[in-house]
Amino acid sequence: MSPGHAMYDGPELANGQHSTHKANAKLDQESSAVAEKYRDASSVKPMLSEFVKNSDLFRLLYEVLEHHVSLVKTRSQALEDGQITIYDKALLKLSEKGAGTCYMGAIQLFLEEIMGIKGVEAADLEALVVKHVAVKSLLVNATRTNNEQAIARIPALPETKAIPNGKPQAQTHEDKDESGPLSNATELKTIKDSLSRILTTFSNAQREYKLISESDVVAKSRAAKFLRDTAENALNYLHARNMEHDMVPTLEAAFQMAKEKAITLSGGRKRPFEIHEVDCSRVGKPAASSAASSRYGRHSSQTRSRCARASRRRGDCYRPY
Repeated sequence: MSPGHAMYDGPELANGQHSTHKANAKLDQESSAVAEKYRDASSVKPMLSEFVKNSDLFRLLYEVLEHHVSLVKTRSQALEDGQITIYDKALLKLSEKGAGTCYMGAIQLFLEEIMGIKGVEAADLEALVVKHVAVKSLLVNATRTNNEQAIARIPALPETKAIPNGKPQAQTHEDKDESGPLSNATELKTIKDSLSRILTTFSNAQREYKLISESDVVAKSRAAKFLRDTAENALNYLHARNMEHDMVPTLEAAFQMAKEKAITLSGGRKRPFEIHEVDCSRVGKPAASSAASSRYGRHSSQTRSRCARASRRRGDCYRPY
């Protein structure tokens, strides 16, 4: 048997190099085939069209895509090393190795093969964006913020601090408060899981609210309250961790709309702390006359007392800080 025949068609060598070479070549072929499939796409899928129509959604998607491409570029590009997939490599080919992520073929591949959003109706786009894109985008920003904070906390030179005996003591980076909203990978995962649950619930509440007819007052009122509470919960979660995100305006708009709808459908009834907020806004305003002041003096005193009690913020009540 000739050496050339053994190299390409012969039995596996003792060290397995021949088998590995063939496996790597097959993976490269599969990656190239995936890239060609999306490069030759004759039309844009309906779901991607919806992203393109909405600049806010498209910005979220593009941010997550850019982050993924930059991450792939930092890993070994050899498929046999197992650090990237054939879809990652195809994505790099379509996006010119990271220089052209706006190419529609690359975006479509990212949505379908990497994020797993495939064969979905455009009507479900909003829910999918919340679940798959918004959380990832938020975590991208949170990670960047955490890295910036970590760098900022490291002093250029060791600082000194006074101690009772008068001798200075070096203060190292470890002496400082290292607690932060996103101090390690474990906390990041916890936040990701929690946000995913919270935003998925919010998305379901939005969809349920839209599906209920205005004529069904009881069901619509219940759905409005549920949407109000889930949006409020998400906003409080973000605020408590000092997180900013493009989803915040959407959450605030949904919260305000659902809050007003719930009040309207319940005959003007508000939650107790919402009533206190209205009363407190009136405290301190001059009375129309001294007679009126005398008549309502006791009421004003009671109102101030309620406001003092209400000044302690409810943990589950969202306010646009």
